[in-house]
Amino acid sequence: MTQEAIALRTSGGAYPGLEVVQDVNKALDTIATDFAGPSDPAALAGPYMTWADTGNMLLKRRNAANTGWVVEDTLLRALAFRYKAIGGQVWTSAAWTRVNVGDVDYDPGGVVTDSVAQPQVPGYYLFTGVVHAGSGVSSRLVPRIYKNGTGQGWGCDPDLSAGGAVVASNVSSLMYMNGTTDTAELYVFQAGTGKPAGGTTEFSGVLIRAA
Repeated sequence: MTQEAIALRTSGGAYPGLEVVQDVNKALDTIATDFAGPSDPAALAGPYMTWADTGNMLLKRRNAANTGWVVEDTLLRALAFRYKAIGGQVWTSAAWTRVNVGDVDYDPGGVVTDSVAQPQVPGYYLFTGVVHAGSGVSSRLVPRIYKNGTGQGWGCDPDLSAGGAVVASNVSSLMYMNGTTDTAELYVFQAGTGKPAGGTTEFSGVLIRAA
């Protein structure tokens, strides 16, 4: 990666051939890698040019007035995850209980630690939870997404009074995450002694748009 001038100099005296070739190669390298680097290349860029900001792992584009950068996407980071619940956890009856997840399907960005999702890139995320319980749920099985310890999106609240061996419910919530301190978790409210069934209770999330 490089951050060099993309225009050849037009002053400063003689321009030896070797120097011209070297400057052209630097310019082409800079263009090919979108000014890749951690330092703001505003002084070298023009309107609508892109910057691979390796310091914040974001892809940015110069605005039309050439006065600032607009975040377009994440850079080389797969901001998506999906975890399945840890077997054996018994959900507390008539209370909100965090679903413990640990069986990872994928999480290349390392978003989740100890069942808590904490994305490191600011933006709008879609979180989804599916709670799937075996016998023991008597009437309610309601999932909810929590942000910073406070409930946000409500899930389905089906009438389970008729009974059944296996019941399931799901929830989704679109939330802004600041990329530093904001966290998200999957919680469940159930009546009875339910617990995850068959490894199909899961918590997932994906970055929809970077801020």
